[in-house]
Amino acid sequence: MALDTFLTFFAAAVVLMLIPGPSVMLAVGVSLTHGFRTGMANVVGACGAVAGQVVILALGLTPVLLFAAQWFDLIRWAGVVYLIYLGLVQWRRAGAAPPLPDAPPDRRHARRTFWHGFAVSALNPKSLLFFAAILPQFLDPSRPPAAQLVIMGVTLVATALVTTTLWAYFADRARILLRTPTAWLWRDRLSGTIMIAAGAALAAARR
Repeated sequence: MALDTFLTFFAAAVVLMLIPGPSVMLAVGVSLTHGFRTGMANVVGACGAVAGQVVILALGLTPVLLFAAQWFDLIRWAGVVYLIYLGLVQWRRAGAAPPLPDAPPDRRHARRTFWHGFAVSALNPKSLLFFAAILPQFLDPSRPPAAQLVIMGVTLVATALVTTTLWAYFADRARILLRTPTAWLWRDRLSGTIMIAAGAALAAARR
């Protein structure tokens, strides 16, 4: 892959990942409530799903792409229901005292949060179809496609990791400022609302 082509692709990846989608909004909601460390478990889960989508494209698994296209609405609505469910759970638990800012997260909860992030990202078929439409445009036909797809895949995952981590970090900084019981209540409600809004954003997505 030529350097100018890579730089163009990198700029497109940064712009794409900076736009707050359902996965970013979920990471923000988790970080607001549980802190940066737990939020990072969510971020890593979401990036793992992105990596899986890139692998599907790199391996040329056409049946998976056809399945995602054919069942786009069903997969998307599964993600919508899941996000709204997480938001409603957060509203129900609003006001509970948070752990200390520097306290390590509970492993079981962190594991569950990881899978929340993975599931929400995986249940967004639009990203898989988007990658399938965009990545081939940057391939140089005179060079081996596998190596180019690896480069683009690593770039996408790394960009998603960095940008979503920044969202989670700033959400955690806002969380630390909210120390009173009343602030905990409204912080948790805000977190739940963000998750529900993420579900609404996914519901509005179109192919």
